[in-house]
Amino acid sequence: MNSVQEAASKGVPVIPIPLFADQYRNAKMLEYRKTALALNAKDLTVEKLTKAINEIIEDDRYHRNAKKLAAMIAAKPMSAEERVVRYTEFAAQFGPDLNLDITIVDLGCGPGNSTKLLFDRWPNASITGVDSSADMITKAKEHHPMLKFEQGDAGAWLPQNSVDLIFANALFQWIPNHLKVFQNLIKNALKPNGVLAIQMPDNFQEPTHVLMREVAQDKRWYSKLQNQARTELPNVNTYYNTLLEDNLSSHVDIWHTIYYHPLDGPSAIVEWLKGTGLRPFLDPLDEDGQREFIQLYTEKLTKAYEPCVDGKVLLRYPRIFIVAQKSDQHNK
Repeated sequence: MNSVQEAASKGVPVIPIPLFADQYRNAKMLEYRKTALALNAKDLTVEKLTKAINEIIEDDRYHRNAKKLAAMIAAKPMSAEERVVRYTEFAAQFGPDLNLDITIVDLGCGPGNSTKLLFDRWPNASITGVDSSADMITKAKEHHPMLKFEQGDAGAWLPQNSVDLIFANALFQWIPNHLKVFQNLIKNALKPNGVLAIQMPDNFQEPTHVLMREVAQDKRWYSKLQNQARTELPNVNTYYNTLLEDNLSSHVDIWHTIYYHPLDGPSAIVEWLKGTGLRPFLDPLDEDGQREFIQLYTEKLTKAYEPCVDGKVLLRYPRIFIVAQKSDQHNK
């Protein structure tokens, strides 16, 4: 008995789920990523269902984990509802997405940490990390010699051949005209049905960033810092409309997530932000100026962030996520 039969004999269900409207579009997105299979009613034939099942069971991980799930079910009887939940969790975790054979670009890759995560998730994909900093590219190549990295300006970069996925983490908040860059990437860098996946901190109005700008107004360094603050991100409607303009994208998902990071105190917040939000304010200053800026900034943070019962402060950190799938009407 193979693992699929074993799991089925223990009650692991095969569940056909009717999908409508947004559910179907989301399922098609998962299908593109090879994490699910969406079939039209006319496609529900023995041949196509057999092919779909064979694609799944060819993954060795499925066999290993199906046996684990079967043993778990045998050890602890579950209701039908519990079995559905357990099975869908299992399917989401151990689907065949690791076998995805596509081209991926990590735009603004820095030292390659996110590129390595993409490789861990999709080891069969062709993945390239791109960053404008020669120093970052050197570090990325040193830390991850098995991966490909190249230097390029994110605001103007285009690949030689169109790709399936462009991933950009905490990059585009630094690029003022990034709405136009998004359109250019979708039009000229992605394959039809390719995906642009973006995350940006949306913390312009958070105390951390309001206080940065407030400290920058100090007369000691105002002349050097008056134009250093980045601009606030556009509103969600602007992103949505821009990405759907002229049928550029067939589907756009946008959402916010707010993270709360427990840190040891205001000094820990400063250390957190030194490599990101504080850089435009610190880089133009000499060592004495940087020290004085940080001292004044830390004093203001101390008043803004009340300690919790364990002595830590909670750093509120909103992020915006955007996933746009290119329409197949826009062939390169």
